[in-house]
Amino acid sequence: MIPRVSDERPAWRKQLEQSLAELETLGKQIGSKLGEAAKDASHEAKEAWQKLEPRIGEVTTQVGSKLRETSIEAKEQLETMVTELQSSLKALRDKL
Repeated sequence: MIPRVSDERPAWRKQLEQSLAELETLGKQIGSKLGEAAKDASHEAKEAWQKLEPRIGEVTTQVGSKLRETSIEAKEQLETMVTELQSSLKALRDKL
């Protein structure tokens, strides 16, 4: 029998990693929608995307580096950043 290897990552870390994956998926969905319907997309939606798209990379980088820290303060900062960006991306996606 092969022994099971347990995943020792804390639950909050797993949640942040999952949220980060969701952010990247949302970003790809929005980028794809805007690419397909660029002519029809509202000027407001295009401007919102131009502001949010760089944030995906920034948050991804920050999450990656801060995940190495184990402090509760770092965890709370990451959760707040991810939640705010998710909310903005979902609102933009819903407008499209």
